[in-house]
Amino acid sequence: MHLWSLKPSEHVSSVVTDCWSSYLNCKEEENNLGTPKRFFFTMLVHSVLAKPSPGLSDEKIYELFEARAKMELQLFLGIEIASIALFFFPIVHEKHFFLYVVDLVRKCFVILDNSLSDEDAIKKYGVSPLLTIDAFGRFLGENPKTSDSSNIVLAMDPIVAKLSWRNNYNVDDCGIYTMRHMETFMGLISWKCGLMKNDRSVLKVLRYKYLCTLLMFEHNDCHETVADHAKKAHFSKASDYI
Repeated sequence: MHLWSLKPSEHVSSVVTDCWSSYLNCKEEENNLGTPKRFFFTMLVHSVLAKPSPGLSDEKIYELFEARAKMELQLFLGIEIASIALFFFPIVHEKHFFLYVVDLVRKCFVILDNSLSDEDAIKKYGVSPLLTIDAFGRFLGENPKTSDSSNIVLAMDPIVAKLSWRNNYNVDDCGIYTMRHMETFMGLISWKCGLMKNDRSVLKVLRYKYLCTLLMFEHNDCHETVADHAKKAHFSKASDYI
């Protein structure tokens, strides 16, 4: 049912973006040599900060954030946290998806959002970016291998990337933009590279691409069944997967 949300004009499910994080983490080692190493958290990590349970102290909220972040990093045994240059936090707020990126190479906290609004980060996003900087900086400080990175993160100010293809039509497609950011963003040098044209047909193609990618992901239990049906020509086009 969640994959249905990748049908054109449907609002993308956060479960899909979480699966996308897992997929990208598994495929990260296939990137070209010399590209910065990246790690993609699921939305569950940041949700501790965004919607804490009533009555929790700030310290308890941080402990929950730390536990979830540590758990997700441990799921990928081949990843060494000290070698990661870019950490991605996908966010959903009132059904709008966007992305926080902690860039340790350029020492900045970047917000990637397809909305046209040019409001400064604090005015538009409230204290959420600052809470993320504080929590993640403290988290890195708990590990001797990343203590230097902790100080770098804690000194960051949130900035909004001014991408060339932003638009206001993001009610249903903001999740696709966010997945595209996660797929392609390698740092601030990408700001003006036009990660995606403002074209509805491109968004449709990406929806089918992401749908097929997740269906055929080797960790998806049904991928062999899908492949078998495809070999028997039961599907004539990508949209038949929905």
